[in-house]
Amino acid sequence: NLLNIQSHTSFSTQNYSSQKKDSTFNVPSITLSNVMSLVPKIDELRVHMNQFSSDLVMITETWLRDSILDEVINIPGYCVIRKDRSKSIHGGVCIFVKDNIHFTVLDQFSDDDCEVLWLKIRPIRLPRGTSSIIVGTVYHPPSADNKLLLDHLNNVLTTVEALYPNCAFIVAGDFNQLPIDNLARQFRLKQLVKFPTRC
Repeated sequence: NLLNIQSHTSFSTQNYSSQKKDSTFNVPSITLSNVMSLVPKIDELRVHMNQFSSDLVMITETWLRDSILDEVINIPGYCVIRKDRSKSIHGGVCIFVKDNIHFTVLDQFSDDDCEVLWLKIRPIRLPRGTSSIIVGTVYHPPSADNKLLLDHLNNVLTTVEALYPNCAFIVAGDFNQLPIDNLARQFRLKQLVKFPTRC
């Protein structure tokens, strides 16, 4: 399933006519997908990205390995950042970032026990008062330890708030049954997808 997550930016009605066209570009557009093996589906993803041109494409369950080179999954106009699962088969996450967006991989928050990839991005335009956007792509298998991932998310988001004042958060992925309501309230996160994406 490919979900294209549209931004919702509020602005005053006084300047509605001049801002209406540009307001959607203040927050990057996102496509999120659990692909369950990226390589055999890369052509479908290329077609989708060519059609929708999302700024960020966040992929879970990539099933990638060291033996699979970036060239196999490259998409023109995008940079790809990967975190492959190393301890067992399947899993893994990656993010495709449009090549006109400046980004930094936040390796200091990498945890071998959690399938989360963290980036700091600085698009050309940001919502007023926002210094940067911290992006996390998460895959939480159904059998994984809920407390371990919740602690990781809490620690990273707390640290990021101190390191990058006035940053915004985008945390997306496949959380399965992870209870994230308390975390969302603590960090003022708004859940956009409120329905099961697969039965």
